[in-house]
Amino acid sequence: MTEAMQPTTAGSRRPSNVLSRILSLVLSVGVAVVIGALGTGGTYAYLNASTSSGAGVMVTAGSARLTATAPTAMTNFSPGLVQRSPFTVSNTGDVALSVSASSVASSNAAAALVGGVAAGDCSGLPAAGAPLGTALATVQPGQSATLCFVAQMPASAALGAAGQSTQFTITLSGVQQ
Repeated sequence: MTEAMQPTTAGSRRPSNVLSRILSLVLSVGVAVVIGALGTGGTYAYLNASTSSGAGVMVTAGSARLTATAPTAMTNFSPGLVQRSPFTVSNTGDVALSVSASSVASSNAAAALVGGVAAGDCSGLPAAGAPLGTALATVQPGQSATLCFVAQMPASAALGAAGQSTQFTITLSGVQQ
């Protein structure tokens, strides 16, 4: 007896089911790429916006270079004593700079010395430096200015601080004018 084989419908649906899944995946990826491309088009336009500056406006690049001489060494501090030492800052760049002290740090806290920078050549005998960030001088390209390093030992310092030594690090900032 021979049995007749009947075709099954499940086997014939399988290839179209796989095909529809692949087409669905390809369509989903395509939609995601299109949406992503739309977002970059908006960003591109935003980053390339421009406007006219009008007649007579010119923008040029410059360089900022600031050098400084070291203040002279100071010795024989005692509680309550203030000493001053002029030093020179030079603008070797090609743009004007507003100079300020952004930090003044002592290498030895036991020395109990407080340092600062004041405007001018120390002839006015400043008692302390200007607050950090204060504009001390505007220096034109190729020019120099004299500033004053002020170091003091507070009157309340311990007598043992008088024999200590320290080194100050002065950080100057030049902001283009």
